[in-house]
Amino acid sequence: MAPNLHTRDARTGRLFRRYSVTTDSEINQIVLDAYKTQKKWAESSISSRQAILLRVSEGLLFHAEQIIEAEVCESGKFPDDALSDLHAAARMWKMAADILGSHETEFEKSQARFTDGFEIGVPVGVVAMITPSNYPIIVLSERLPFALAAGCAVIAKPSELTPTSTLIVQQICHQCGIPPEIFAVVIGDGLDGGSKLIANKLVNMVSFTGSTATARHIVSKIDPITVKTSFELGGKNSAVIFKDADIEKACESIAYAAMINGGRACIAVSRIVAHASVVRDVEVLLKHNLIQKLEANQASNQIGLPQPISKSHIKRLNDWAKAAINLGATEILICPDVSNQVSPRIFSNLSSLEPLFSEELFAPYLTLSVFDEYEDALEIANAGSYGLAGYCWTGSRDISAQFSRDIFAGRIWINSDMRKMDIRLPIGGFRESGSGRELGVDAVKRYTTSKTVIP
Repeated sequence: MAPNLHTRDARTGRLFRRYSVTTDSEINQIVLDAYKTQKKWAESSISSRQAILLRVSEGLLFHAEQIIEAEVCESGKFPDDALSDLHAAARMWKMAADILGSHETEFEKSQARFTDGFEIGVPVGVVAMITPSNYPIIVLSERLPFALAAGCAVIAKPSELTPTSTLIVQQICHQCGIPPEIFAVVIGDGLDGGSKLIANKLVNMVSFTGSTATARHIVSKIDPITVKTSFELGGKNSAVIFKDADIEKACESIAYAAMINGGRACIAVSRIVAHASVVRDVEVLLKHNLIQKLEANQASNQIGLPQPISKSHIKRLNDWAKAAINLGATEILICPDVSNQVSPRIFSNLSSLEPLFSEELFAPYLTLSVFDEYEDALEIANAGSYGLAGYCWTGSRDISAQFSRDIFAGRIWINSDMRKMDIRLPIGGFRESGSGRELGVDAVKRYTTSKTVIP
């Protein structure tokens, strides 16, 4: 059984963590143990690693109640959303096992044979994996099973706000046969845990999901020549609605994609770009859908004890909103914040220089812009420095194909949203939204280094 890592307050019902921050000397010892043990793990048989990954997938489902409780209480998710995340995580562990099963192994056999030689892949080595608070088990599972499948050792540093589901996964992994040295967890904030972990000279790769600013800090602490990186960072994601779109479906979808996880999703919609001929319909329908979803959340009995967005973050959002309105922006939807939720707001007539328009907000605040020609829509959608996700609503296959080529985004949804996802497809961003890719059919290969052998 995975351990109970919480103490529940009898008066409030809230869970409190009861584990300590990992010390500097402990971090150094964890990395050293991983370094010494990784080669033996990499030399274990493919079939044994595959069997372990499958057992972990089953173990996640077996311990669903504990994991869901941790995700609800620490990250503020609805139980149904936490359950959905858990099932997705279990599928990722199974996918990693399936990849190993479908290749006798790309690390023992040649990947491509030619007359004079062939290519092989070897594990990167020790991977530091830093994960965020908004999707703890999903982000971990998008990476961890594939790194383990490749033969790497992994040291995870979850957000200090949401460490428990990662610790439960750690216990499940050890119960299923993954050595403690091969998957360890470091507890602490970015300074106490993350910075000291990535600065260790025995770390061969850093996988990080979080803000662009933190990624720059990570790069300043490592040697980019010797340490491989994979970053999935912030997003400022546009949904473009063309005049031939199904407006009702588009507005329902955008409302969902704006409010998912309380807006705390790097792929959430935050910028709406509507054709002039449909913008008024979009405004009316979007407001209706946002209010409807907010009321459904308020009425839901599933609301647990959510982790509220910090006061400093709310203040920053309000300051940006006031500044934009003072410069001529119009607020076309205002809802009061309730039950630890930040309610949706819509702003129009914004300058592209305004933070509400250009910055990742991590809240369901939307901007509405108008266009006449395709080129205008593309300029608005691509404005700024991010490039994580894009959404296109149109009845034209030609426009959707052109948009997919032109938009700066690593993931693009055509007449759909993140409810339609396939883990066999890669994820990642362009520009300041990150580098590298996760998931996809090459998910295991991403944690290897290529060698050319000429016999």
